[in-house]
Amino acid sequence: MAIERILIVEDNVALEGRPLARKVEQAGYEVVGIAETGKDAVEMALRERPSVVLMDIELVDAEGKKDRLAGLRAAREIRSATGAQVIFITGILAERDVLSEAQRSPDYEFLIKPVKGPQLLASIRLAIARTKR
Repeated sequence: MAIERILIVEDNVALEGRPLARKVEQAGYEVVGIAETGKDAVEMALRERPSVVLMDIELVDAEGKKDRLAGLRAAREIRSATGAQVIFITGILAERDVLSEAQRSPDYEFLIKPVKGPQLLASIRLAIARTKR
């Protein structure tokens, strides 16, 4: 059986991206990379073809400035181009502008930081099951 491939998109690699990658790898999945910007996420997803993308909503842009909706835009592009399932992992979903934009993305799952391991792994299993349907 093939190992499922997962892309992590998180601009805080040291504090959030790598610990998330460890949880995912310990569960037996392959982490194909950690992208820090929406642009990098799209490029990496096109190249690596993950089954699932764990996506932060607020990311930095190429100049290092925070972009509150970059993850939502990148997720739509990735989903359209690859069919990968996207799980948003965010701390800002409850903010009005983010929530409004997120509601335009009905096929995505949202987890609020900090995410517990069992919740994360259950969401990944469900996302993988959706890719196989």
